[in-house]
Amino acid sequence: MRSLISSEEVNTGRQKEFDYLKGLFLVFIYLIHAFQATFSDESRLVSCIYIFATMTGAGMFIFIMGFGTAYSRRNKSADLAYSGLRMVVYQYLNNLLYIVSLFLPYLFVMNRLDDTGADNFRLSVWVYFQYVNIFFITGIIYLVLALLKKLKCDIRLYPVIGIAVALLAPFIYGRPVNIPVVGYLVTLLIGEAKFVSFTPLYFLAYALTGAAAGRLYRRIKDKRGFYLRIIPVCAVIVAVWWTAVLVKHGNDFDLLRQDISHGYSHPDIFRVIATVAHILLFAGVVYFICCRRDKEKQGNGTESRIGRQILYYSSHISKYYAWHVTTYFVAFGFHGYVGFKPWQCWLLMLLSMIVTEGIVRGINHLQERWKPGDDLRNIIFYAAPYAVMMFMMLFRIYQLNHDREFFSPQQFETVVWWEFVIMIAVAQILFLRNKRMVEEKAGEQALMDTAREIQSGMVPREKEYSEGRFRISAFAQPARAVGGDFYDIIPLGDGKAGIVLGDVSGKGIPAALFMSMIKTMIRDRLLSGMSPEEALNQVNDAACAENPKGMFATVFAGVIDTGDGSLVFANAGHNPPLRTGRETEYIKTETGCALGLFEDAGIIREEAVVRPGESLLLYTDGATEAINSVKKPYGEQRLLEVCKKASDNYARLVADDVIEYFRGLEQFDDLTLMSISSAKEEQD
Repeated sequence: MRSLISSEEVNTGRQKEFDYLKGLFLVFIYLIHAFQATFSDESRLVSCIYIFATMTGAGMFIFIMGFGTAYSRRNKSADLAYSGLRMVVYQYLNNLLYIVSLFLPYLFVMNRLDDTGADNFRLSVWVYFQYVNIFFITGIIYLVLALLKKLKCDIRLYPVIGIAVALLAPFIYGRPVNIPVVGYLVTLLIGEAKFVSFTPLYFLAYALTGAAAGRLYRRIKDKRGFYLRIIPVCAVIVAVWWTAVLVKHGNDFDLLRQDISHGYSHPDIFRVIATVAHILLFAGVVYFICCRRDKEKQGNGTESRIGRQILYYSSHISKYYAWHVTTYFVAFGFHGYVGFKPWQCWLLMLLSMIVTEGIVRGINHLQERWKPGDDLRNIIFYAAPYAVMMFMMLFRIYQLNHDREFFSPQQFETVVWWEFVIMIAVAQILFLRNKRMVEEKAGEQALMDTAREIQSGMVPREKEYSEGRFRISAFAQPARAVGGDFYDIIPLGDGKAGIVLGDVSGKGIPAALFMSMIKTMIRDRLLSGMSPEEALNQVNDAACAENPKGMFATVFAGVIDTGDGSLVFANAGHNPPLRTGRETEYIKTETGCALGLFEDAGIIREEAVVRPGESLLLYTDGATEAINSVKKPYGEQRLLEVCKKASDNYARLVADDVIEYFRGLEQFDDLTLMSISSAKEEQD
């Protein structure tokens, strides 16, 4: 195993097998909740699926949540604490959504409710006002992880703490604390209540084990070999577990289901070990079936259509989880708040999958299109508790006027009290969130200002250089605060000057950093006396060797003799230069490979002459690919026509025309141009 683990963190990308696993198990959640949320009796087949699914179930999601903290960029103590508070608030906002979906059908069916339906309605509403499920559990565990992070606890101790909690949990669970409010909160964390699905106490072992596993995964240098080693071990543990369970219960299926259900919410140490073995076994199988197959078929890691849908489930699982239950509650209500037959639950599951797919994709589309930002999100967060409170008060008035008291005065007071608690919690979370965002934006802005100042020194907005009868002019305007386009004018002595113009893939700070490296290396080599093709070939090899993000740059580099106008140049995937003078035309060049893609690119030497009265214009694709208001690109033909009409300082004139072309729109790409002009010979 040591041969598979690196001393450095080499496996830092997304571990898609766990994303696939979450998405796949969402389907089981759809099915199981179709029966549970509607008080429907399970068929034998569904009970078997329940027994299989609960061996991972919530334990898997908590394990992957802990696992993800090792890969998240927001894994500092404050970030984890914020995530924890946010998830707790989400739990109660989700509960409000459940209540609305339960009440919605009531006005349509209240006159035909039987006693069973009325009892189920009252019980559902009362339970879901205080319901504690996956959101709350996740939030509390995030807070525990934040505390361990704050205390700088060694990650290797996490599994030890998790095992200790799993061993102690049976002795702590359900212990009464006879202190008002505090006792109630303890009940949520370690106690037993009708409205608590499961507690953080028992599930903390999964999260801590997952966090430690995530750190281990970051050091795995051969995942295939790793899974080939652990799959047999996990398979043995799983086989032993199921053998022991089946031997224990024999043919008593009802007792088997009852025992599995109890172990789901109260996992002992053996259950934790078996569940983690199930998770890693399934992850390994998914890795070989889905992840490796997608990579081999597509060649670039692109998933199949089914794979994309499963990953979409995983990416937005909180939304699917919240909305699919609401569809069940609405159907449950219109059915008179009584259970369905098993075959109806299967159809209800399919209907819910279709409806929630439309809801989730619609919400995501609106968020991407409208970009509502924090203001609308804050309004929704603030308004939801008030809206539900007003609804409850109106419903209470309706009950009193129609002699239908579904809630006692004590229950109604409890509901209102919880509404106030939720509103206070939401306000505090939003305050902390906005404060942190303001601080982060201020820090980012200071960083960007510094980066802009540094880059403006390396690549000034405008620059001119004259020697002999030649004048070289350059202009640069990044699309963002910093960019990836660059130019350089390098006096080489003996009447020669180096000219460089390039375009790095991407935008922003990553492109600026890669640009500075490429620009510096080219400048150093030209100053050392290398020819342009030698300089670009050497820089290409260096960029390939030190390029973990796979960035690349197109570059035109040359050396011009300001005495006779001879130009020696090399082109690494860049746009061809445009010659003006007697004729205005693009110079045909042997366009080589961009720098940073392949070693031994073989960029070749080329030559040209800039005669008196002629100019060369070098440009990046930010000029030719600029888009106007009707989505039409600037294009090479317009560039040619503008240069025909110009007489001097082509770089600035073309830049002004391009900027005018997209005026009123956001600049799409960095814009950089350079013109090399030779004065006309004086006539005797």
